[in-house]
Amino acid sequence: MKNAYFLTLMFPLCVFSCGVNGSDDSKSTLESTVYKIDLNADKVDFLSQIAAISIFGFEETEHSLLNPSSFFFNYENGVIVVDEVSGTVYLFDLEGRYLRKFNRMGRGPEEYQSMQNTVYRDGLIETYDVRGKKVKQYDLEGNFLSELKLPDETNHALFNDERYLLSVGNELKIDSTSHKIIFLDLEGKEYAQALPYNIPPPFPMRTNINDFTMAGEQLLYAALLTDSVVMIDGTDVKPFIRFDFGEDWFWTDEMYADGEAMAALYNVSKVWIYTWVLGPGRIEMTYSISFSEVRKGYVDRSTGQFYHYKFNAWGDEIPDIKSVRYEEDELLTIITPDVLDVFKSELGEGKYKVRGGVSLESIMASENPVMVRIKFK
Repeated sequence: MKNAYFLTLMFPLCVFSCGVNGSDDSKSTLESTVYKIDLNADKVDFLSQIAAISIFGFEETEHSLLNPSSFFFNYENGVIVVDEVSGTVYLFDLEGRYLRKFNRMGRGPEEYQSMQNTVYRDGLIETYDVRGKKVKQYDLEGNFLSELKLPDETNHALFNDERYLLSVGNELKIDSTSHKIIFLDLEGKEYAQALPYNIPPPFPMRTNINDFTMAGEQLLYAALLTDSVVMIDGTDVKPFIRFDFGEDWFWTDEMYADGEAMAALYNVSKVWIYTWVLGPGRIEMTYSISFSEVRKGYVDRSTGQFYHYKFNAWGDEIPDIKSVRYEEDELLTIITPDVLDVFKSELGEGKYKVRGGVSLESIMASENPVMVRIKFK
């Protein structure tokens, strides 16, 4: 088996569903809604798109220094921050004040060797321990509750509708499967598979982004190194969205079947991986051209038109803005205080407000990341 590539991508797939209207650049078919992503599309300034922002800061103490790449979850009493790299879970109250943290990283029977696809649901923290091949549950004090043994190490896992779904991804370690999705009951027993591999994966690779995501009540799946998103209905899969990069898409059938694809990727200027965050009126997009360039933009869902972002206030730099999910019509992002400082100066006082109990002065003096909700015009 070749060594697996692991990519840490900064834009988790969390989405909000809505209807789509077709146009010249977006066409609805019996198969999927297709959005054309033109690498020569017009550019619009990111900040000029913003109507207003709200700012939520996290108290900084010696016990609550946060990693900007962490995952953030709202719960009834505040915000949960999960740093999967260190294995630490932080809890803050509704004002942003630090409450406590726990870390159960280790090799013991009630510990996790790694964290991935961590979620907050039903009052508990659930994380996929890839190395231990188990899904483990903890209460908000860090007490171990239960675990589910998985058939083997898979790329991603998700609990949905009283069952678990596994994404095999690009590492075929389970001899019995020739499909991308495995369905397990609550006892961990396989009862179905979906999405057969028509062509074997070109090389083993995984990312920290879950291939599964919820869009309202819809369960969506975006297999790695494909340009399509499908909807899962029971154990059936149905086409949902396809991002059409045209001739700029690297993974043609021929290239996907080429055992030397990774080497070829260094020598071409084509899109090979992307992330997306679905909102009611927009789809935020980030894509990589070979290993040399990252671009950001959005799809206007009312017209199907794709636009690239330019970031005039940062010159030639792309600021570190982590798009997390849409909450109704607001895009939840995580940014650092230096990026927030540019937001404030460019937008002006009338277009931002502070939520919670951490003052703007404390936020700007802190090293902790900031939760910013963006309302677009």
